[in-house]
Amino acid sequence: MTWARPDLLALLLAVPIVLVAVVLAERARRRVLTVFAALETLPLLVNSGVTRARTLQAVCAVLAASGLVLAAAGPRLGFEWQQQSVEGVSIAVVLDVSRSMDAADVSPSRLERARREILDLAGLLRGDAVALVIFAAGPYVRIPLTVDYDTFLWAVEDSSSDTIRAQGTALAGALEAAVGLLANGSGSGKAVLVVSDGEGHDESAALDAALAAARDAEVRVYALGIGDPGGAPIPLPEGGFKKDATGSVVLSRLDEAALERLASATGGAYVRAVPSDDDVRALYVDEIRGKLDAAERGVRREKLWHERFQWPLALALAAMVGSAALGIGRRSRSGAGRAVAAAGLVFALTFSPRAEAGAREDGMAALRAQQWVRAAELLGQARVDDPTDVAVSQGLGEALYRAGRFREAEQLFKTLAEQDSENKAVHLYNAGNAAYRGGRLADAARSFRGAVAADPALAAAQSNADAVEKEIAARTKPPPPEDAQDQGSGQGDSEDPGQGSASEQSGDAQPGEDGQASEDGEAGAGSKADGESAPGG
Repeated sequence: MTWARPDLLALLLAVPIVLVAVVLAERARRRVLTVFAALETLPLLVNSGVTRARTLQAVCAVLAASGLVLAAAGPRLGFEWQQQSVEGVSIAVVLDVSRSMDAADVSPSRLERARREILDLAGLLRGDAVALVIFAAGPYVRIPLTVDYDTFLWAVEDSSSDTIRAQGTALAGALEAAVGLLANGSGSGKAVLVVSDGEGHDESAALDAALAAARDAEVRVYALGIGDPGGAPIPLPEGGFKKDATGSVVLSRLDEAALERLASATGGAYVRAVPSDDDVRALYVDEIRGKLDAAERGVRREKLWHERFQWPLALALAAMVGSAALGIGRRSRSGAGRAVAAAGLVFALTFSPRAEAGAREDGMAALRAQQWVRAAELLGQARVDDPTDVAVSQGLGEALYRAGRFREAEQLFKTLAEQDSENKAVHLYNAGNAAYRGGRLADAARSFRGAVAADPALAAAQSNADAVEKEIAARTKPPPPEDAQDQGSGQGDSEDPGQGSASEQSGDAQPGEDGQASEDGEAGAGSKADGESAPGG
């Protein structure tokens, strides 16, 4: 037998304390009784049943305390192996370790704040591969792409402004090194997270070339600003602060404009570091995982333990019910009433459907109540517990779609298409809807075409694909020459503006309506109503 929380077994030391407290209370009661009668006459005056009841209550108290402690420690007996697929993106963290990061305009220093931010990031990672590149006057790859987060965090903690002797801030070289690491990664989405105060000594041409290489490799650059725009002096290892040629103390300032330009050049995002994890959470959840495609990184085997906390918990509850049934004083009716009430409470807590309901049941209930945000949160937890549950994934996809989180819904429906081959066409159709609502027309067209390939009878997917491709062509078509425009509108090859976009002509189908699997996962193209396709058709 093993324990989930063996440290809690130390609380068993409190059980003898409970027993000692009961014994001392009984002695104090007997001392009070000797005020009214001699000690040798107490057995004649006090009912022996009361004495036995008090002894049994003391035993029940010890058993209840012991059972609760053992249940809290989580006894486990036996296990089985469970396989879970691991999905994630590739992230290269680029950490600035130049001397300016030793400035103390944020507590305790910029570099220490940067380390804490990366620790927060590591706590959010879900199967992602991470790499670490540090830089000052040049880059240094400390950790290549890995899913060994402990080693990654060790490298972060071990990095300081003394790690690289040559000082300066050459961000362009660090970006090139990070992009090079990501180029060797899997087919997942790729991101570079620059953690820096933004001060740089690169020539603009070198930085532009590094950003162009990132765009060509489909790598998005994100930036986390460390420091304060007001600035602070740079401490030196030998003491004092860095000074310029005139002898004035140099102030290092957070250059947010430079970091914003860096991120916007590749479609990334910038945030300034704050004491909480809201900054990292916004970058990781909303941007990196929200907008980049996650790829499967293999299968992880996990032990699924057979929990046996019910046994000591049942002992504790039985002891408490027994203690209530004993009842000192008016025992006959009030004691029995207390026992019935305690037993009813135990039964309600143990066997009520609400007690057994978990994230899956609560999430499905929130979905039926159209509480999309809550449903997405609960079903997301349930999917982590069981990624193979198609009904949970289907409900989560609908909740994400309805909540306006189209990019996440699209990714989930694509995953479902691979996981649930029987309803592949429906899942790809829903992925197309989500991609269209998220403004990703090319991805929407590909998903609709995939749905048609999976089920040629799904006419709505065919019409939607045609409509989206027509809209893409209209947007990319060069404007007609001025002399053609002067001949009047409404003729020629261009669409009539009065007809609106494809989505405006027929409205958007949403998960759960057209082509959407029902909550029990049983659905197909046959559930689609004619003429209700989306985003057009």
